[in-house]
Amino acid sequence: MSLPRLPIELLDDILSFLEPAKDGATLCSCALVSRDWFLSASACIWRDCEWTVSEYVTNHRSLLRPQKLMRDYRECIQKLKIIPDEEGEPAGRLPSLARFLKSCPSMRYLCVDVVCLTDDDLWSLTTSCPQLRVLSLKFGTVESGYALSDEGLMAIAKNCGKLKDLRLTLGECVLSDRGLKELGDRLAGKMRGFGLECVPREFRFATGMTIGNVGGMEIREGDGKRRLEGLKYVLQQNPQMKVVSFGWGEPMDDFLEFASEHLRSLERLKLTGTVESPVALGRMLNANKDTLTALSLVDILCPLPLTGIFQPLLHLTPPRLQVLELNGMAHVYDILLLLPRFPLQHLKIYASRQSASISHINSDQRIAGVIKACPDLRSISIPIYGDLPILAMAGCHRLETVEIKDGRHVTDSSMIHLIRRCPNITRLELGSATLLTDATWSLLAQLPLHTLGLPFGLTNQTHRTLTAITRCRTLRVLRNLPITVGRQALMDCIPAMKLKWLGVWVDGRLPARERLSKEEEQIITKGGCRMLQYS
Repeated sequence: MSLPRLPIELLDDILSFLEPAKDGATLCSCALVSRDWFLSASACIWRDCEWTVSEYVTNHRSLLRPQKLMRDYRECIQKLKIIPDEEGEPAGRLPSLARFLKSCPSMRYLCVDVVCLTDDDLWSLTTSCPQLRVLSLKFGTVESGYALSDEGLMAIAKNCGKLKDLRLTLGECVLSDRGLKELGDRLAGKMRGFGLECVPREFRFATGMTIGNVGGMEIREGDGKRRLEGLKYVLQQNPQMKVVSFGWGEPMDDFLEFASEHLRSLERLKLTGTVESPVALGRMLNANKDTLTALSLVDILCPLPLTGIFQPLLHLTPPRLQVLELNGMAHVYDILLLLPRFPLQHLKIYASRQSASISHINSDQRIAGVIKACPDLRSISIPIYGDLPILAMAGCHRLETVEIKDGRHVTDSSMIHLIRRCPNITRLELGSATLLTDATWSLLAQLPLHTLGLPFGLTNQTHRTLTAITRCRTLRVLRNLPITVGRQALMDCIPAMKLKWLGVWVDGRLPARERLSKEEEQIITKGGCRMLQYS
């Protein structure tokens, strides 16, 4: 008499509680129980895929020949995110992506952060995956052959009728109001998120002053103004949007005035560019003060201080803002005085050229005050000078990500205190904290680290240092490991680790012979990590 079989639907629900990133070994064991368990477990393993370009190239070669596999795993993929191996990834390095996606009928989320798609690819991609809910793509310039035009945007609008979140990063914008209005009409009332950012930001989006011929495409006077009208039309057709992200080179005041009249329920807002006055930006925040929980301001250039824009958010009882990013902002020193009044959980501050002196002892006092007022912080990325902010972080017991900029006067005493008080840190980036010694490295094994960025320019590491880091069994990414730690130490320790990525720092003053030989690199990459990169 055979045992009763567990219903497939129930088995799928049970295994869906397991996360492939954390429970991969458990899912692999489940896949060996029986054929039914294999089908359910393999679907969970392949459900969410986040690959670098190199990992995609390796995986797609096998997946394009499903007859040699137990099943076509592409049918299981619901979420696919492809990120570059390194900054400045050359365009067109993803072979057969459109062909690969043709066999992904369950795809709901697609993010390609690499310039590799053309308009023809978009027609093929959107036809194969009409059920997409989230789509995030990156495009290049007309000269590269990977620019997004109206035809590509119309392919998205016509074929992805269930799309709720669209994010586009453009290297050069040749869109017209035709494509944007088509997007607004087709997805009217459906979109929950929309982002359009133009990089480089010297592109004149809001005006029609650029006239000429770019890559064979005619740019006529007034095109920029019509594009802006098309963008406004998208917002007008989707006033229910919760997440928006915009960025271009020309002043955004007129656009922000329009957006503040139509968008009243934003939860996340990201802006990149120039404003002539903080008034329009303040109205945008005031219009969404009751719902806004995340704000990101990147390279906002304004001749006047922006401290006043936060006043509408401070008048709420209690304030709602939980996520704040100030990247390349001026007047940061003054803004720091306002932040202790927000219940922040995620904080990122990057200094700009106009506030390059933020990393000094006076700023440390204000930053420490912000951290002490936000005991629920989970991630923090800030420029600091010495130990004071690190000691304040030790009171945030839920911290998971710590990213230090500068920190050249941070010492072992504060870092040891942080490690002992915050046991959940999974990512630790140590900037330029070159005063740290083996006293800190020997305690890292107490943390469930996934990513560790050693201080840039560190020269006092030894074989003992690397041995201590090797004890971090969960570590997958190691950055800025100095070549001065010793060739033999690298050969002994790295193969014992299960790294996905290893960054080796080579002092430019050292002779070329100090680098690893090809044979030594092969030993490391085959035994200890998937990718080795010099910096």
